[in-house]
Amino acid sequence: MKKSRLILIVFLVAFAFAGWRFFGSNTNFSEEKKSLYIKTGSSFEDVINDLEEQNIIKNPGSFEWLAKRLGYENIKPGKYVIHKNASIFRIVRMLKSGNQTAVNLTITKLRTKENFAQKIAANFECDSATFINLLNNNDSLSKYGLDSNTAMTAIIPDTYSILWNSSPSKIFKRIFAGHEHFWDDERKKEAEALNLSPEQVYILASIVEEETNAQNKNCFTSWKISY
Repeated sequence: MKKSRLILIVFLVAFAFAGWRFFGSNTNFSEEKKSLYIKTGSSFEDVINDLEEQNIIKNPGSFEWLAKRLGYENIKPGKYVIHKNASIFRIVRMLKSGNQTAVNLTITKLRTKENFAQKIAANFECDSATFINLLNNNDSLSKYGLDSNTAMTAIIPDTYSILWNSSPSKIFKRIFAGHEHFWDDERKKEAEALNLSPEQVYILASIVEEETNAQNKNCFTSWKISY
């Protein structure tokens, strides 16, 4: 009887410890949240190393043990936001399901393709050279009715929600969708009334903006000199 009771107590203690270890808070950072970026082609070991090196979880060994038993084998790349006090179970489930958080890309003003490519590279997995190649590829742009000379006219200042590991073509497709949404029938009619195409409106607006900036700069320079 005593032996059975002892076994039961040991079992309950072990069960409680497992619950605490796998379902209790296991993050190792003080911020409210932290982002884990899993690159395309990463292995299970790469994920473990990133979690450990970036001090995201307290017990990498426990994460590895549970992840293997929950079948986390198909590594899905992306940006994963891990909140403070998240449990190992919650983190494994998020990574296994590929429930990543999209990047909110805010575009205000871009003068050149190089500026655009640099902004993409700073926010997404792809590099600037690959994105420049897309902007200079007439075959890739033709399905949007664009070419390498008019590619930048498709960029409408806005905030775009895009997955971090998206390819250059998917990123451009999402941004072009914003262009299509902006140029609704009413705006197209307004442009047609001025005998302008959407591309011509973009170019004209860019010229006006540059002229305005130049005039403001000259005014500021004159004010400094007179002062």
